[in-house]
Amino acid sequence: MTAEPLREALSYRDAGVDISAAEEALARAKPAIRATFGDRVLADVGSFGGLFRSDGLGA
Repeated sequence: MTAEPLREALSYRDAGVDISAAEEALARAKPAIRATFGDRVLADVGSFGGLFRSDGLGA
């Protein structure tokens, strides 16, 4: 069995990801996102999709 040759690491930019553009887009969207916040929102806008209290919703 022969080992495969090592490949160069792929950067985000090489994969077509522009982190600066993503950060700018999030900064521009934050006011609209925050306008939807209610009493059950537990955390501010970040990299996670959202943190929401579900107690008292019934089920």
